[in-house]
Amino acid sequence: MTRPFVPLVRTDGKQYESGWMLDAAKLLDLPPLSPNAKDTLAKRTERWLKLRGGLYFYAGHACADFGDIVFVFDAALTRGRQGGASTFDTGGLAAGYVQFAGAATERVRRDWARRNSYRLGEWRRRLQRFVRAHFRRSNVWHDSSAWRRYLSGGRAHHDDVEGRLLHDRNSRRAWTFELRLDKEVDLKEPAVAKHLWRIAMSRRVWDELRAALLAAPFAAGTQWRTWILEGIAVCVEDSLHEATERWIRDRVCVVEQVAV
Repeated sequence: MTRPFVPLVRTDGKQYESGWMLDAAKLLDLPPLSPNAKDTLAKRTERWLKLRGGLYFYAGHACADFGDIVFVFDAALTRGRQGGASTFDTGGLAAGYVQFAGAATERVRRDWARRNSYRLGEWRRRLQRFVRAHFRRSNVWHDSSAWRRYLSGGRAHHDDVEGRLLHDRNSRRAWTFELRLDKEVDLKEPAVAKHLWRIAMSRRVWDELRAALLAAPFAAGTQWRTWILEGIAVCVEDSLHEATERWIRDRVCVVEQVAV
């Protein structure tokens, strides 16, 4: 039986320069996850790389830098949607977190970014090739550790031609796939909600959400009570991001991942 492919992961809850912050009170009302919720670096990066922008996700990575609410979606969420994908964190490239073996001018870095960015519809096939080429051990075709290595943020076994993957100053944002969806993701839509695997949150956010549920009219919290009973909405006491990634690895790591 084919197991699920690597999911889309979005970490939320940080406060942006605009003042917007997805807190428990807003979470109760299930506002759409919007492409407009982004910081100055993301906007600057979109202009620099001439990206269409969008709603940002990582493929399999719950990044602690963006808050303590983690949404995990089935990879099928991207079907029929427009957007882009890159083999690295575009904001990380703009901020200097992605280093190469040799000196690289701004133009070289920008051209490299464009060569390593694709249409959203290609991301699963591109990720599969990327992991096979760089994270699989030599002469081992069926290497179950390759996907676990990628999903845990481990370094590749084989470098790329630019020396990015094994550069000692780079961390996982230099090689984790970034996905950008053009349109908002509205969890009130059944066609979207069916792709939701998990909403994991810290104890603080969980307690605030429960308090908001108790204070709200019963009908207002129907969807949340369903998700809690089904184990989709969960509280993680310690190490929210690491625990969510372990949960993802246990769900999707198999000998071969099949992108369909």
